[in-house]
Amino acid sequence: MWEQQFAGTHRNRVGPGFLKAEPVRLLRVTPARPLLESVVKFSRSFSFRTRAFGGQRDPSSIAAGGDRLGVYPAECDVPALEGRRYLWTARAFAIGMFLSLCVNVVLGFALAGLSPLVRVEPMLLTFKDKSEQLVKVEPFSRGTKGFELMTEMQVRDYVLSRHEIVLDEDEMKRRWGGGGVVAHRSDADEYRRFVAEMAPKYEEIRQRRLVRSVVVHRVSKIAEGYWQVEFSTNDCDAAGRKIADSLWVASMTTAYVPREISWEDRYMNPLGFIVTAYSVTAKQ
Repeated sequence: MWEQQFAGTHRNRVGPGFLKAEPVRLLRVTPARPLLESVVKFSRSFSFRTRAFGGQRDPSSIAAGGDRLGVYPAECDVPALEGRRYLWTARAFAIGMFLSLCVNVVLGFALAGLSPLVRVEPMLLTFKDKSEQLVKVEPFSRGTKGFELMTEMQVRDYVLSRHEIVLDEDEMKRRWGGGGVVAHRSDADEYRRFVAEMAPKYEEIRQRRLVRSVVVHRVSKIAEGYWQVEFSTNDCDAAGRKIADSLWVASMTTAYVPREISWEDRYMNPLGFIVTAYSVTAKQ
C-alpha cells in the first residue's frame, strides 16, 4: 500500500531487499510582481500621519516612542484633503476654460454670420447755423439734392487731382500712380489715355521743378451724367516765378459703379464715382 501511494509522486522504486529513490529537485518560487505591488499599496493605505499642534514630530522622538513605520508618514506624506482640494480646483478651472472657449467660438460664428448684414450708407448733413442744434439728414440716392451736391464735389475734386502739380513726389504718386486717386476714379480706358498723355510731360516737369495750382470757377451739370468744369491754372517754377496762366473748360461723363477694392484703398473712392470720358480745351 505504501508502494502504491508514493510510487507516482516520489518516483520511488521498491525492490526486493533495498529501496532505491531518485533525488528530488527543489525550485525556489518568487512571489509575483503584481502581488508584491498590491501588498505595498495595501500597507501604504493603512499608514498614518503623526503631526503635532505646531508642526511635524521630530524623527528622533518618533524613533524613541517606538514608531516602527519610520519618518515617511510624518515628513513625506501629503494630506489627502489638501490634495483633493487642489485637484478639484484644477478641474474647476479646466471646466471654466472649456466653457469659455465654447462661448467664444459660438460668438465668433454669430458675428461672422451677421457681418454681411452691415452696410455703410452715406448721408448728407445740412447745417444752417452753428448755433442751431437741428441738422437735416438726407439719404444719398439718385434724384435727391444730396446726391447732386455729392457728385458736384466729386467732379471738382477729380479736376484738382488730375491737373494740380506739386513738388512732393509721394503726393504725385498718390494722385497719378496706378493705385492713386485718378486711377480709382477713372475708367480703365480713360486712365490709360491719361497716362499716355502725361507720362512724356512728367519727366520734364520734374526736371524743371514746375508747380501748377488749379482754381475751379464753375461746375455745371449739362445732362444726367455729363458735367462741365471751368477752371484756371497758374504755372510757376521752384522759385515762385510765374510762367503762364491759362483758362480751361473740362467736359466729362460720370457714373457710379460698384467696385471691389482692398481695405487699404477704401477711402480712395468710397462712393464708386467713375469718370468714363474726359476732355479739356483752352478757353479764349
